[in-house]
Amino acid sequence: MKETLKVPLKEYENLRDLFQFLEANGMEQEKKQVMEMTEYIDHVDGKLSELLSELSEVKSQLSNMQNRSLKTEMESIVGKIEEKAHHLKEQVLTVRNRTIEWAGKTVEQCKRKGIGAFSQMLRILRFPEMMETVQKSFHAVSEMADQGIDRLGNIGDELHGAKYHLSNIGLEMKGKDIPKKKERDMEKGMLFQVQKSLYWTMGVCKKIEDKTRTIQERVQKWQGGEGRETMSVRERLDALKKSGNEAKRKKEDIHPER
Repeated sequence: MKETLKVPLKEYENLRDLFQFLEANGMEQEKKQVMEMTEYIDHVDGKLSELLSELSEVKSQLSNMQNRSLKTEMESIVGKIEEKAHHLKEQVLTVRNRTIEWAGKTVEQCKRKGIGAFSQMLRILRFPEMMETVQKSFHAVSEMADQGIDRLGNIGDELHGAKYHLSNIGLEMKGKDIPKKKERDMEKGMLFQVQKSLYWTMGVCKKIEDKTRTIQERVQKWQGGEGRETMSVRERLDALKKSGNEAKRKKEDIHPER
């Protein structure tokens, strides 16, 4: 079950049109910003597909378990996390579709009102707010996985204790010495395999949380125009000045003063 986006977001027509428009108008910085946003969305979608594939594989392995009560408990834990991850996948799909639609409208507005409309359109997208929702959902999945790990650990301890007592009932009835209980091997059996998958799930969520926080902060800076407007004006003035100087030098080379 590898359900990733077949076409990268940057390859959609609206995004290609936006990249071409920004490049044609010397807005390389803005192009890089949009590219970073699209790459983030594709990355998160791909990781979510990996996560769902892993959880699906775990559930298929649980179907072969003989202990029904343990099987039911483990399926419940994994199933709830899987359900939350599917909901998160839908959230990312919404972000993706809104970004595609936004790209088309941004080109229209910039053509009508000029390149200065880009900053306003970036604020209208409300990308940081969408990322806040995504980040909270990843955190919720991570917490559910953490709680599942603890729950499975407790179940393992309970089963180990019950097995120890059951195996020594005969000795107790005869009044014989009972051997010391051995420590449970925590890296053995299906319990451990599920816990390992949940640990991996937590790791994926933590990395995406960090990445989401980074892109969220960057887009907020872009929206605020932090360092961009002044740089943009300076860069373009420098470019015009350089162009003018080069033209002047060429003219002097052709018609040197006498």
